[in-house]
Amino acid sequence: MGQEMSFIKKPALAIILAAGLSQAVGLSQSPLPPTNANLSSNPALVSDWAERLLANDAKERATAEAALVKGSGRSLPLLRRLLASDDENLRQETFEIIRQIGTPAFSLLVDLLRHEEVSFRRFAADALIDLAPDTESIQLALRQALRDDDAMVAGDAARALGALGERASPSVADLVNTLSHEDPYVRIYAAEALASIGPKAGAAAKDLATALGDPIPGVRWAAGEALAGIGPAAQLAVPQLIEALKDEFLYVRICAAEALGSIGPKAQSARQALIASANEPALRDQAEWALNRIAGIESGRAVVATNLPGPSIPLQPTTTVAQTGNPPVDWDTAM
Repeated sequence: MGQEMSFIKKPALAIILAAGLSQAVGLSQSPLPPTNANLSSNPALVSDWAERLLANDAKERATAEAALVKGSGRSLPLLRRLLASDDENLRQETFEIIRQIGTPAFSLLVDLLRHEEVSFRRFAADALIDLAPDTESIQLALRQALRDDDAMVAGDAARALGALGERASPSVADLVNTLSHEDPYVRIYAAEALASIGPKAGAAAKDLATALGDPIPGVRWAAGEALAGIGPAAQLAVPQLIEALKDEFLYVRICAAEALGSIGPKAQSARQALIASANEPALRDQAEWALNRIAGIESGRAVVATNLPGPSIPLQPTTTVAQTGNPPVDWDTAM
């Protein structure tokens, strides 16, 4: 009888052990991220996924990462818990997964924009730059981030709004307020965002005209771009744009000429200043184009061509707002 019981117990024990092993294997190799209910009932799942994401085996790490990215919105409860870890490597892995998930992670990214840790807010603002135009629906969160204490967060929030183009027109007033930020990084990208909005940013013309006197050349450049994008509605900035034609930085002068040309016939008072600027070989094309526009001539024929000396150096190609790119905070004064 005792032998029979022993005979029975051994296979039963083996079955129990096998079942436990199977459960452990299933836990560590589960292809799907756990739901919120699963995490609440089995907190060990968080540690299990953390170990997989930090495993020494590259294939295991890649498999876990791919599963969470594929899980998309389903992965968010787990990702929130992983971000609560003190392990910086795990946080960085989690950030990368959120970036790859993209738009379905908006709810999490918006929460991270308000996180107490600046590194979380910086990550969220940076990640949202590349998610336009889907970010149109979360402009309120981005506008709030413009007022962040950290300049990188505020500047990248402006960049994220700028990536929306004219869709960011509801944010013009907040971007105008940001033009007076103490950090030039933020001021530059606030002006760049207004430039990308274009004519719908007309209400910003007065403040952009003021920004043409900013001590940082990159801000002046971006302000000129924005005024060029606004067009005729920027007429009140003509006096400041005339002054900007004498800026020590070539790119600022180029943008000033383009802005005056974009304003068109309403910039008549800038004709003499543009004629003088056209004597500068590197500015000649832009000045001629602006004079044509002011005269109401849409062709490429230069109004003042017969009165100008031949260029002594290769001319700068005529640029547009979209082509000038992001102005640096500083650059070589020889440019």
